[in-house]
Amino acid sequence: DRLRATIYGIFDQTFAITGILRAMSLLIAVCGITLTLLVLARERAAELALYGALGATRGQLFRLFVGHGVVLACFGVALGAIGGGALALVLVYLINRVYFGWTIQLALPWRSLASQVATIVGVAALAAVYPALRASRTHASELTRDDL
Repeated sequence: DRLRATIYGIFDQTFAITGILRAMSLLIAVCGITLTLLVLARERAAELALYGALGATRGQLFRLFVGHGVVLACFGVALGAIGGGALALVLVYLINRVYFGWTIQLALPWRSLASQVATIVGVAALAAVYPALRASRTHASELTRDDL
C-alpha cells in the first residue's frame, strides 16, 4: 500500500505539471491569436473601411474577426490532434516496446477531448474580441492616402 501511495503521488505531481504546461500553452495561443488578428486588422484597414462604406455593419465586421479567431483555433486543434495522435502512437507502440519491453493499451477519453476542444475554441473566440472591436471601428475617414 505504501508503494502504491508513493507511485500515485508521483503520478499526481506529473499531472500537476502537465496542467501547468497546458495552461501556459493556452496563454501563448491566446497571445498568438490576439496579435495575429490585430496585425490582420491593421493590414486590412482599407478593406474594412471599404466594407463599412459599402454598408457592412460593425456587428458584421466584429463577427468576421471573431470567426477568423475560431477558424485559427480549429486549424490549431486539427494540427494538434494529428501531431498528438502520431506522437502517442510512437510512444505507446514503438518507444515503450523497444526501450522498456512493455506497452500500454491506448485509450481515447472522448469526453475530455471534447471538453478541451470546446475550451480551446471558446478561448480563441474570446481572444478575438479585442481585435474584432478594433477592426469593427475602422472608418474610412481614419485612413490616409497611403492606406488606400
